[in-house]
Amino acid sequence: MDWKKIISEKSMEIVMSYEEATGRISEKVHQKGVGYDILSKDSVSERHIEVKATSESWLTYTWLPLYHSEVEALKNNPDKFYLYIVRFEINPKDRNELTLNTTKHELFIINGHDLLSKFNIKPETFSLSPISKSKLKEYLK
Repeated sequence: MDWKKIISEKSMEIVMSYEEATGRISEKVHQKGVGYDILSKDSVSERHIEVKATSESWLTYTWLPLYHSEVEALKNNPDKFYLYIVRFEINPKDRNELTLNTTKHELFIINGHDLLSKFNIKPETFSLSPISKSKLKEYLK
């Protein structure tokens, strides 16, 4: 399993444990195309939680990628949208599943209104579509 997948799964575990420790019931919904990873509820509210994980140094960590669907979920429902950032303190040479389980981490929670008012959300990349073998055939060298 690649590092991105390992750290992503571990960060979702951490967030779900945090949510349950605070009395909410959480469910992974990231594969349903809703624009966030976890739906978390208590008796009076729900949170649409996008989880981002990193193990970068604060010296090089200056931006966080958000996908179009995540930004749309944020804009459509800032009262419910939350960004949870899980930052692991791990040496790049020690990146593996075993060390990740014993590594310290920090959890940052930013609500939707703060994301919209205190951070710059801007397009950084564009997608090119459709991409297929037949579409690219004439460009093959």
